[in-house]
Amino acid sequence: MTTRKFYLSTVAGIASLLAANAASAGSVTYTIGNPVNHQTDIINQALTVQLFNPTFGTLTGIVFALTSTLTSNFVITAGTASITNAFGNILFSDSLAAPTLGNVFSKSNQALNSQTFASLAANQVVTALQVSANLSSIDTLFANTTNNTAVDNTALFGQFTGTGISNLLYNTTTTTGSFSTGGNASTVQSTVVTLGGTVTYNYFVPTIPVPEPFSAAVLAAGLAGLAAVRKRRA
Repeated sequence: MTTRKFYLSTVAGIASLLAANAASAGSVTYTIGNPVNHQTDIINQALTVQLFNPTFGTLTGIVFALTSTLTSNFVITAGTASITNAFGNILFSDSLAAPTLGNVFSKSNQALNSQTFASLAANQVVTALQVSANLSSIDTLFANTTNNTAVDNTALFGQFTGTGISNLLYNTTTTTGSFSTGGNASTVQSTVVTLGGTVTYNYFVPTIPVPEPFSAAVLAAGLAGLAAVRKRRA
């Protein structure tokens, strides 16, 4: 075997060892527990989240994927005088926060219903058509960013690392607005929300620097060949 072939064998062996020692990335996904399914407004409802097991590797990112379904309606009641026009609307927002740090992971705002009624008689009651809406949001937290905004998530990552489960706090705010011309009106709304989702942990895994048997054998053969060539030259 020529010196060139032994040299190539040595390079191949070293390359195999380097590839074996390269770090790898992984991810694990859990379903968020205790899903929401009741009338708003919701104040600090605890959703359970499986913590990231640090034996998997080093946590590098958290992805929250949430899906909400809203069903809402409102009723407009005219006052003692007739109304030329009455208008009502419903605005909805929700948020998901860490239990102690107050970081908001996901937040959505949605105009659920807006409607105008003309020529209402005194004390007339009008029920708006029921409306449904689907909201979804994905919020990704990386090591030092939140949706491309530089922040320090070290404490936040620590809050979701360990064994067992932790809680996320879910909140909703539903606002009803109304106005009228030619008289007075009042508005009452009712909104039901469902919420579910997943949390995905992205992590980094440094591999243990142990050569594979084949890679070690190739490297040994290459080194032996170089030693033989050097001895022959001497």
